[in-house]
Amino acid sequence: MKRVIIFSTAYLPLIGGAELAVREVAGRISDFQFDLICARLRRDLPRQEKIGNVNVIRIGFGANFDKILLPLFGFLKARKLVVNDKRFAISDKPLLWGIMASWGSLAAFVFKIFYPRIPFLLTLQEGDAPEYIEKGRGGLINLSWRLLLKKADYVQVISNYLADMARNYGYKGEIEVVPNGVDLGKFQIPKLKTQINFKSQISNLRKELKIEENKQIIITVSRLVEKNGISDLIDAVSQLSIINYQLLIIGSGPLEKQLKLQVEKLNL
Repeated sequence: MKRVIIFSTAYLPLIGGAELAVREVAGRISDFQFDLICARLRRDLPRQEKIGNVNVIRIGFGANFDKILLPLFGFLKARKLVVNDKRFAISDKPLLWGIMASWGSLAAFVFKIFYPRIPFLLTLQEGDAPEYIEKGRGGLINLSWRLLLKKADYVQVISNYLADMARNYGYKGEIEVVPNGVDLGKFQIPKLKTQINFKSQISNLRKELKIEENKQIIITVSRLVEKNGISDLIDAVSQLSIINYQLLIIGSGPLEKQLKLQVEKLNL
């Protein structure tokens, strides 16, 4: 059996694109052992549990600052796993897998300093604006990109755009572009009978949400964070000359209260 040690800032039940990607990839590979090290972030989350075929190990006290502990304590935990596990030896060369240029991946960076022969795969699937990556958090994000890409042996990205970004930040090794997967079974063209039921469900949903039948519906489903641009969407619909529409914002996140105040201020 081969071993992969995954470094991620968070993991399930906290849900985001990175977390779901790890679950889907790991769930399809049966002959590997997956150990995932992440920040605890919430006190109700156990320090260690198994989710699917992933052994999840959470670092910290259950607060948001836990992610700051990851680079050092994530490395120490990973080293302990590799050195103390009798089924594996350092010579077995486990794969380090960093999920995004994040706090978690910085633990893999530290590991790589002390064990340079251990291969390090970095996955980039960020959606942040280039300006944020360049100047965010006083330039620390820019620095973390450069450090991680300097140590990575292989980089996997979800778009050609991110492949170009990796090159711009100094990466000179191999890059593989693997776009996000889609379950095609969920997107088949429905038969006529199914279409009729679908229209009925939409009509019922309109009634439930008290949306008039003649109104156009604009829907966004995402976490309410800066990079997803929900505030821009609200500003945009406030400029629409037509009045026959309804905007549905589906999701939660740290900007929820701020966005509600924006809607109230714009009288939407």
